[in-house]
Amino acid sequence: MLFTKHHHAALLQYCSTAAVLHLVFCCFFHHAIGLHLMIIIE
Repeated sequence: MLFTKHHHAALLQYCSTAAVLHLVFCCFFHHAIGLHLMIIIE
């Protein structure tokens, strides 16, 4: 029981970490594309 509880907590922590990394990556990706487009337009 304790193991499953710990495993569940670890899984939740992993999911939240993945979500944060995904957000950071998306923001960085959009920012990079925005800069790239600005350079092309100029």
